[in-house]
Amino acid sequence: MAQAERKIILLVEDEFIISLAESEAIKRFGYDVLVANSGEEAIRLASPERKVDLILMDIDLGGGIDGPEAARRILGARNIPIVFLTSNTGKEHVESVKRITRYGYVIKSSNDFVLQSSIEMAFALFEANRKAQKIIESLVDYIYTVYYEDGQVSRTMHNPACIAVTGYSAKELTDDPYLWFNMILPEDRDRVEMHMATLPDTSNPASIEHRIRRKDGTVRWIRNTPVLHFDSSGALVSQDGIIVDVTERRLAEERIQALQRERDLLLRDSRRDSII
Repeated sequence: MAQAERKIILLVEDEFIISLAESEAIKRFGYDVLVANSGEEAIRLASPERKVDLILMDIDLGGGIDGPEAARRILGARNIPIVFLTSNTGKEHVESVKRITRYGYVIKSSNDFVLQSSIEMAFALFEANRKAQKIIESLVDYIYTVYYEDGQVSRTMHNPACIAVTGYSAKELTDDPYLWFNMILPEDRDRVEMHMATLPDTSNPASIEHRIRRKDGTVRWIRNTPVLHFDSSGALVSQDGIIVDVTERRLAEERIQALQRERDLLLRDSRRDSII
């Protein structure tokens, strides 16, 4: 049986002694190690063309790009698990990295067992997410995730069903985080924004139906069922949702309503004629 290929971990650490000790520990765990001493070097070594399976990212990297910003740029180019390393256990410090990645953080003073377990758990979580994404991609409904930083959209993810609903590919929607909002018809935007603003006050967020303009210019009705996620301070972190094209149903309902109006007019006219 062929030997399994060793996973490669990119260690981003600007302090030489700490970097050396952590590299040796990672090698003892059975992984190969690449080392970056700055955020800029980390971005270069973590490019999609290179084989890197996981990143251990120090938050404070001295001068230049810090760990969180380097992580944001890397995640903008590829999907990879990132575990942060920090010596600061302050709540705000920890919350800031939790908004970037869901793979956690390790306190630098932790022992080797904690570091190894954190790496193994990150790999297991990444694999579980990868399998879940494959299931999502096989679904007919359009499923999306929006990530927020400081109240602003930072990045989005969309399964392939998005193209059937919007006409745009997942890449197009990911490259422009605000493309989705811009597709909403201007007449419906205030209503959509009002609906989203009320979601934090509801335990079971309700769906909303509104119109979008597809890439080909046609207008479609969609039903959006969003679920919002907040951190411990109440800040919006992400939004998951399912979108279904309900145009045919809406057209059928509009046809029924038109027939009902015609029926009501006919009944009104018939009543008036009977009085005369």
